Amino acid sequence: MYEASPNQIRHWRHYRRFPESPALNMTVALLLEGAVERAALQRAATAALSRHEALTARPVEVQGCLYWRPVQPEPGTSGTVMHVECADREEALAALRDEAGRPFQLESELPARLKLVTVNRQRAILIVNIHHIACDGWSVDLLVKEIATLYAGYRTDVDAALPPALGYEDFSRYQRDYPHSAAGAADARYWADVLRDAPTGIGFAPDAKPDTPSSWPRGKMTWAFMPASLSDGLRAAAKSAGVTPFVFLMAGFARLLARSSGATDLVVGVPYLNRLRLADASLVGFAVNTLPLRFRDTDLGNTEFIRAVAATTRSAFTHQRLPYYQMLSELGPEFESGAKPVFRTMFILQSSQSARNQFQDIDSRQCWVSTGGAKYDQTWTIEERDGTYTLDVEWNPDLYTQAYVHALMEQYRALVHALAADFAHVAAYGGGLQWPALDTLRNVFSGPVVLEHGAQIFPADAECGIRAENLP
Repeated sequence: MYEASPNQIRHWRHYRRFPESPALNMTVALLLEGAVERAALQRAATAALSRHEALTARPVEVQGCLYWRPVQPEPGTSGTVMHVECADREEALAALRDEAGRPFQLESELPARLKLVTVNRQRAILIVNIHHIACDGWSVDLLVKEIATLYAGYRTDVDAALPPALGYEDFSRYQRDYPHSAAGAADARYWADVLRDAPTGIGFAPDAKPDTPSSWPRGKMTWAFMPASLSDGLRAAAKSAGVTPFVFLMAGFARLLARSSGATDLVVGVPYLNRLRLADASLVGFAVNTLPLRFRDTDLGNTEFIRAVAATTRSAFTHQRLPYYQMLSELGPEFESGAKPVFRTMFILQSSQSARNQFQDIDSRQCWVSTGGAKYDQTWTIEERDGTYTLDVEWNPDLYTQAYVHALMEQYRALVHALAADFAHVAAYGGGLQWPALDTLRNVFSGPVVLEHGAQIFPADAECGIRAENLP
C-alpha cells in the first residue's frame, strides 16, 4: 500500500461528493474493422492493463489520508477485459454509451474497465474506460499503444518487447516531496502571491432554470469550427506578437468570461502535462497538473492585454510543478469543491488525438464519447484539426441553455478576431462559426460520435437571431 499523490486527493473528494457522476470517466473507444482476432485482443488488453500499478489498485482512506492498495482482479471484473457480443452496430454503440455514463464505484472496483464489444468477425469496439483519479490523457495514449503492440505480437506468436512499466508509487512520492524542496518552496511562494485575495466563484452567468436540477453536475457537448481565415489569422498574429497561439486563444476566453461575469479580475483553470522528468514520459498514471491562471485588468487595450496574458502564462508555466492541491493548501479545501471554488471554468488547448489509432494491421478509428457528466460549469477545449481550430464546449444544462452556450461561442469568435486583427491582417468573416452536423463530426473524429440521450449537435435556425444579438 502506498500514499496517493496530492492531486489525486482532489479527484477523490469530487468522487465522494458526487458518487453518481460519470464526469471523471475517461472513455476512449476504438472502432476496429477487419480481421479482428478477439482472443488475441482480449489477451493483449488484459496484459497491458496488468502492467500498470496505477490501474490495478483501489483507493483506501485511512485516518484522513488516501492510499492505494494493489488488487489482483478476478475474471469478469474491473481490471480484466470483458467481452460483450451485440447483434448490430446500434446495439454496440448503445453499449458504449451505457459504459461511458456508468460511474465508478472506487471502493469496490478497480479504476479501469475495458470491454471488447463485437458485432461480427469483421467489426468490434474496444472500450477503454478509466477513472481520472488513476489516469490522464497522455496515459490513455500510452495504454492504447501498448495494447496494439501486444496484439500484433499475439497474432503472430511473437513476444512484444515492451519496456518494464514504471510504478506510480515513485511519482506519487516525488509529488509529495516536491513542496519541501527549494524549488517547491519557491513555487509555493509564487502561487501564494498569485492567489492572495483572488476572487472566487467567478464563472459564466447562468441562464437556465431547470424544473428539477440533477443531484450531480450533468454535462452536454457542443462543437463549432472557427473559419479557416480566422485560424490562419491567429497563427499570423501570434507570430507577429512573438507568442504562441495559446496566448490569443486564452486572452479571448478571459475577455469572454469577464464580459459574462462582469469581473475584471478572474481565475481560469488550465491543465498542464506535468511530465518534466524524462522517465515520466512513459508513465501510465495521473500526472497532469492544473494551473489557476489569474487575469487582472481584462479591460486593457488589445495590445496591452495580449502582453499581460503572455506574461501571466509564462510565469505560471515556469512554476508549474507544484501540485494544484498544494497551491490551495493555504486557502482551504472549500476553495476546490465548495460553493465558491477558485475557478468554475477550464480552458484547454489540445493536440490532435489522431495518434491514438495505433493498430496497423486492422482499420482503427476513434469514437468520440460523451459521459453525460461535467466537472466544471464549462470546459472549453480548443483543438487544431486540419489547420482549423475546433471549439469543443462541455457545459452543465442545469446552469445554461444551449442557445446561451452557442451565443458565448460566437462572442468568443468575435473577441479572438478583434485581438488578432491588432497584430495581423485577418480576413473578415461575416458568417461566424461553422456548426457541424452529426455526419460532419463523424468525419472530423474519424469514427462514430456517441452522445448522451437527447443531445443536439448544431443550433436550430431559431437560435441564429439569439447569437447575433449577443455579439459584441
